[in-house]
Amino acid sequence: MEICRKHGISQQTFYLWKRKYAGLGLSELRELRQLREENAKKTRCCREHLLARERQPERLLETALERFRELRLESPTVERLERLLGSALRIFEEQFSD
Repeated sequence: MEICRKHGISQQTFYLWKRKYAGLGLSELRELRQLREENAKKTRCCREHLLARERQPERLLETALERFRELRLESPTVERLERLLGSALRIFEEQFSD
C-alpha cells in the first residue's frame, strides 16, 4: 500500500490502527493523543522523582527535619521519621506504579 510506504509503517500496523481507531473522529483522535502525551509527561515526572529519591534518600530525611524545625514542631526520632517516610513513599509508589 502506498500510504504505508509513505509513512513508513507496515500493512499489519495500518490495519490494526484502522480497526482500533475507525470509529473516532478527528477531534477525538486529537484529544486521545493529547491525553496520552499528558499521561507520558506525568509518568516521566513521577519516574524522575522516584529515581531522584532512590539516589538521595538521606535528602528526604534532612528536608523533613528542616520542615519540622520551620514549623516549630517537635521532630520525631530519626528512626520514627524514616519509618514514616518509608510508608509514605510506598503508598506513593503503589498509587503511581500502574
